[in-house]
Amino acid sequence: MKSNIFIALLLLFSFMTPSLHPLLATEEAKPSVIPVRRGTIEGKLTWRGIVRSASRLEIRADKKLTLGKVHTNNYAPVKKGQLLIEIDTSEAQKKKRELKENLTKQNIDFETTKVKFKQATKNLNRKTILVENGVLALKELEEAQRDHKIMENEIKTKELEMQKVLREINLIETELKAANFVAPQEGVVQGLWEPALGSNEVTPGQMLATIIDPKSFALWVQVEETNLSLVEVGKESLVILDTAPETPIKGRIFEIARNPVDFNAKIKTYNMGISFQVQGFELKEGFAGEASLVYTRKDNALVVPLSAVKYLEGKNILVVERGTLGSRKSIPITLGIKTDTEAEILSGITELDKVVISE
Repeated sequence: MKSNIFIALLLLFSFMTPSLHPLLATEEAKPSVIPVRRGTIEGKLTWRGIVRSASRLEIRADKKLTLGKVHTNNYAPVKKGQLLIEIDTSEAQKKKRELKENLTKQNIDFETTKVKFKQATKNLNRKTILVENGVLALKELEEAQRDHKIMENEIKTKELEMQKVLREINLIETELKAANFVAPQEGVVQGLWEPALGSNEVTPGQMLATIIDPKSFALWVQVEETNLSLVEVGKESLVILDTAPETPIKGRIFEIARNPVDFNAKIKTYNMGISFQVQGFELKEGFAGEASLVYTRKDNALVVPLSAVKYLEGKNILVVERGTLGSRKSIPITLGIKTDTEAEILSGITELDKVVISE
């Protein structure tokens, strides 16, 4: 019975005080007034990224190929120059044999033509002498000259044909010598090619393997194009890995991609590598983490929340509260450093002022 009376009184009290909640709402809606801060302002960018090797060389097919035997495995250590993948050279070898057989036939034919050309030369010389001595008619000399010219042209044609075949053979031999894929550096194999549905054919540009340096790692992140002017190769960055959140690691930007990840994206982003080294635990590709970079910093600055800065009639202003009566006034100001949350004020206010950050 007593509990019922208590509940009834509580409900009656809530209906009799309708101004309680509006009063609270009014208090919350009042603008916040915050003192100007003198201290350090710091502009910082942060990114999430994935750990990969900082030194990685991709091996790709430069043309359509048929691959043969694979001589390594994923995650296997390799030395520079070590054979990784053989090329199926059966077609090239077959073509080379055919070209050599053709060259042999051309050589035999060429030697026969040389004999005929030699005979034609002798015949021309003999008839030239006979014509000079008046023993032979000029017409027969002209016929000998035509035959000699025909044989001379045939010799040149056959020489050119043989040279062409020789070039083709040399080209095939050069390709065969450089056909196999070897490790361009010492490291560990990743992303090794595997035949798709039993086919050993690969297309131009297809990835065959990646050789990484297991001792050199980087956090790879994506930088928005609007922030590219704030980053550059060589700048220091702080890396915190998810596997060791209590251990900040000093890193350094060593690579910024020239081309965006997606040319068609509305906001383009660029891959950026931040190299670092750790001790005490083993790094692996695929670890996640965060990198941060301080792109600007100033000590002993007048700082206000960025939300307090207004733009009116072509000027940056602050609504400042001054005096014991709390009178407010819009003051034109000069901005310095801006971050995502704060702004440095170069002129217009002092550290004794208070600023309004919401209306």
